[in-house]
Amino acid sequence: MIHNKEYDQVQIIGIIALVAFFAILVSSCNEKPSNAGGPAAASCSGWTVQYSRNISTCIVDQFNFGEPHYLVKRPPGPLYSKTITLRYAVTGTGTLHPTDGGSPEARVRLYIQRSGDRLTADEPNKRWWSRDVILVVGQEGTLTQRVISEGGYWTQVFGQSSEKFAISFVDAVNNAQNVGFTFGGDFAGHGVVAKDGPVTFRVVGWEIK
Repeated sequence: MIHNKEYDQVQIIGIIALVAFFAILVSSCNEKPSNAGGPAAASCSGWTVQYSRNISTCIVDQFNFGEPHYLVKRPPGPLYSKTITLRYAVTGTGTLHPTDGGSPEARVRLYIQRSGDRLTADEPNKRWWSRDVILVVGQEGTLTQRVISEGGYWTQVFGQSSEKFAISFVDAVNNAQNVGFTFGGDFAGHGVVAKDGPVTFRVVGWEIK
């Protein structure tokens, strides 16, 4: 058999390039976005899924776990004194567990992020979370919270209350770039996973008024 050396070299280069392409593709699919790496893993019906892994389906307002962390939208305007309401349904045959290894209960919290936040511990007053609600598979739930500093219903990155940092809180919620909700356990936004079967989270209603 007669070999064409140039043809063989082209074939080898082509195979190497193809292997490299698939290596990059697999790597990018398995990579978890870092806090500094930009937001979106998926987007649907106005929701942007941030810092999450393996969100397999995103149809209308329904999300299959995966490992969701943050789901956000652009706010309609200044949020202070507004009331945010999330109504949801959790269905499936599996169970939900936080990834942080603390509390055994999976929880959801409302979330507000100030414009210009660099996601560092040096700016803890640019991210705020509401009280939490425990997620139970097979149940619907409602999480509603008024955006006010009084009462300490909102906490920042280090768990300090909106009452203690009222000026920073008002500044953050009136200049927000994102509003939505996060999944976690003891630590807001650290994520939740489904075990022993599939679980679906559906946004039944979302209202800011």
